[in-house]
Amino acid sequence: MVFGLKIWNLSELVKLGDVSVALLFKIEKVAEFIKVPAEFDVIIYESENLAEFHQLSNRPYHVAAVYKNGMIITQPFYILKQKGLLEEVLFHEILHSILKKNFQLPAWIEEGFILFITGADFDELRGFHRDYFLRFIRRVRYEEIPDLLDCYRIDSSMECDNGR
Repeated sequence: MVFGLKIWNLSELVKLGDVSVALLFKIEKVAEFIKVPAEFDVIIYESENLAEFHQLSNRPYHVAAVYKNGMIITQPFYILKQKGLLEEVLFHEILHSILKKNFQLPAWIEEGFILFITGADFDELRGFHRDYFLRFIRRVRYEEIPDLLDCYRIDSSMECDNGR
């Protein structure tokens, strides 16, 4: 099957006005907070339609995008823009990219951290997103986040307390 994917990177989307420079700033601030390089060269595949997104991502339609095999696969941008979610979705998935490149985190820490740092609304979360977010905010204080992530850093020899 031939897909109608459009391939983007973040700088192209900023130049086109699809996302704001503020998104780049937010990515830089989070990267600085967790002491890793900011990541802007992630490949973003925009699906042509929802059926194609579902086929590529193997996710239900209420999921807007996924980070998979080193790339972001999204629903069509026009749908995400209509919902006012394009920047929020890209921010979330780019954070997955940054974390995967620098850390070997348990799923609940990775997803919980991203949901926390992006200001997710607990009442709007479902399934494992809701569970991971709740677990994260109950077990990790804001000031502990950099140290917690450090013990899962790929190039670190620190021991982690896996009982968190």
